[in-house]
Amino acid sequence: MLDGCHYHLLDSLLPAQSTQDWRRLEYLSAINFCTFIEDFEVAAKVLPQTPNVFFKPLFRTAVYHFFYMYDGDMRVRGPLSDSMVNLLLFWPTDTFSLKEILQPLPPHYTDYGSKTMIDIRNDLEVFYGKLSMLLAKALLNSRQDPDVFEKCIGPLQTVDLSGFIRPDSKIGDPRSHIDIMEIIEDSNELSGKKIKLHLITDIEFEVRKDALDALNEISQKKMKMKLPISFDYKRIQFKFDKKYKFLAPYSNEVTDIGETLSKNRPQFLKINNDPITDDVTTQILSKVPYLKGLSLSKVSLTILNHLISMRYLEQLDLSNVELTGCLGALNSKTYRLYYLNLRNCSLGNDDLEALIRSSHLCTLRQLDLSENSFCDPEGRICGLILFSKYLRKIEVLDLTSCNIHNWNVSVIGQLMEILRDLPNLTILTIDHNKFSSHVMMKYLTCLGKSDSLRYLSVSLPKDIYDWNDSADLKDKRTEDFINVFHKAIDMNFPSQVLHVLDIRRIHRDILKFRY
Repeated sequence: MLDGCHYHLLDSLLPAQSTQDWRRLEYLSAINFCTFIEDFEVAAKVLPQTPNVFFKPLFRTAVYHFFYMYDGDMRVRGPLSDSMVNLLLFWPTDTFSLKEILQPLPPHYTDYGSKTMIDIRNDLEVFYGKLSMLLAKALLNSRQDPDVFEKCIGPLQTVDLSGFIRPDSKIGDPRSHIDIMEIIEDSNELSGKKIKLHLITDIEFEVRKDALDALNEISQKKMKMKLPISFDYKRIQFKFDKKYKFLAPYSNEVTDIGETLSKNRPQFLKINNDPITDDVTTQILSKVPYLKGLSLSKVSLTILNHLISMRYLEQLDLSNVELTGCLGALNSKTYRLYYLNLRNCSLGNDDLEALIRSSHLCTLRQLDLSENSFCDPEGRICGLILFSKYLRKIEVLDLTSCNIHNWNVSVIGQLMEILRDLPNLTILTIDHNKFSSHVMMKYLTCLGKSDSLRYLSVSLPKDIYDWNDSADLKDKRTEDFINVFHKAIDMNFPSQVLHVLDIRRIHRDILKFRY
């Protein structure tokens, strides 16, 4: 079913007794089958008799085919198919997790050229955001419509859409959630064989009394046994307005936030805490000692020292925060980080030495050091070279815009050789470092000898053509350089990817850690 041609497996998967003739040709094609079950009434008759093993391949086929279609040779975005909704409504097991089901099936990207990792990640977020919104709304509508609800009697109890819903969608607002629950409560009650549905999703809100009241009311409604749906939140993002500049740690607002977090027990928390004091931030964090992921827009030594008590912390995002001289506070024996984002944190060589002394390099898998400068005025980069030797477990490394082009060229070669020898490095981004064509050809091609590297992103050098050249000549010289560089690096690893991301191979790595 995954490839649309494994028909020889069909006999072994068919139910022993069925009123449907599963050998009909329209059933043998997963794509045609998805088209067939777009109608809810048809799906209500067919899907309860469909073998359970077919559901995941069918769902993946529906996503793959209907969201990314082709008009001739051009890829176009088509409408999301109702077959995905109907497959979910009649899901044959008690749990549906969007991330687990779609993890091996990325969108069919074939036209990225030299797009950066950030571009691709943003496109993926849009893709999954739209899909998760569609599924969430369909579930809520099914609980509002008594006729549909009556036909969707099945084992499904938990639907986990966490990690994909975009924060700018209305489905992620607690006030809209409570409105929906009140409508459903008035129109439907659990009775007979109907099972309560737990919807796990994400929310983002601005700290206000009505939003906090809505969250607390949602938590209270979880306990109502006859209400056919409840909400759980694994990822919560919230921000403070400037009016909270003088907020006290034990004010009513902070107490309400603490109660909300204690009741929902999110695994990931992102706080825009610029307007509030460090004491308020630490008071909030004291309510979530079990967090796995944390993102803050402002930190201090006080806050970093407080993280020591968070023994389950695995992911930390401190991007765009001034951290010069502060990274020593991350040296903790209580938690081990797998993901660390230090983009644009004004870091230097001394800060890298502080990270070397920490225990996180033994576990770190993904590290973002982009938009920091690790070069002293004399052009020495010993800090980054020494630091890179300790990244034996690293899988994803981002060194975008780190002014590496200012280094001595032989030292650049040393760095590339160290990166080449990292045994687990899969994704390396060194965009916007303004390498010359000579440096790229002489030193960067050694990365091709890496046994683990699968994606390399590097900006084109600016010296391959003159700015006064015609557009056609610029295009030709650009293409010629890419071909030469490609051949030089592909001689060492023809299966790896330069510029063009092999999304099928590393999709899991991209989405493993994100907020």
